[in-house]
Amino acid sequence: MLFGKFIEAEGALAFQLRFLSKATMEDDDPRRSFMSDIYVEPCEKENELLGVTTDGRRLHLVNPLEKCAAEVFGMTPGWWRFFKNSSSKRVWVARIEDSQTNGWNFPNWRRIIPEGTPEYTTTFNGFSSSGERRGYAELAKFLRDFPEITAINLSYLQDIGIDYEWCVEWYGNNKPLKFIQSNRMVLIQPIQTD
Repeated sequence: MLFGKFIEAEGALAFQLRFLSKATMEDDDPRRSFMSDIYVEPCEKENELLGVTTDGRRLHLVNPLEKCAAEVFGMTPGWWRFFKNSSSKRVWVARIEDSQTNGWNFPNWRRIIPEGTPEYTTTFNGFSSSGERRGYAELAKFLRDFPEITAINLSYLQDIGIDYEWCVEWYGNNKPLKFIQSNRMVLIQPIQTD
């Protein structure tokens, strides 16, 4: 893989890139290469960018990315590879050369965002698998309160963190759950229970 610009991000941008990286997958199948990287594109706000990732079962979106992404770090639309840094406060990303993407197309993510009035709304304050009973009790109540049985991969819930309150919208059985927190959104496809 050939890379162009390398960026060492810190602060709010590093937080956003780390969040996006959680919905990528490690896969050597070239037909699914787009699922291994962060896709950056222009957003509705002039001169700003958004980042989106998916592993096929969930989608993470930051809209917009911090202004410093373009203004300070020089991020541009395209594919970016996430690399962990030894520092917990910094991350590295590298722009994948267009010649390496072989015409990758990111799925039309806007099409899968549920719209209209949700059938049920609630809040979610995160989940930790550290063994605290309080966390498991709150998680059980959160899942039990949906209008219909809704099974979710718990690692996806754990990946959105425990430090923020998310607005959760439920649009019906077998439709993605929408989690919204500030400029971040997560869509999680429920597990089929039939």
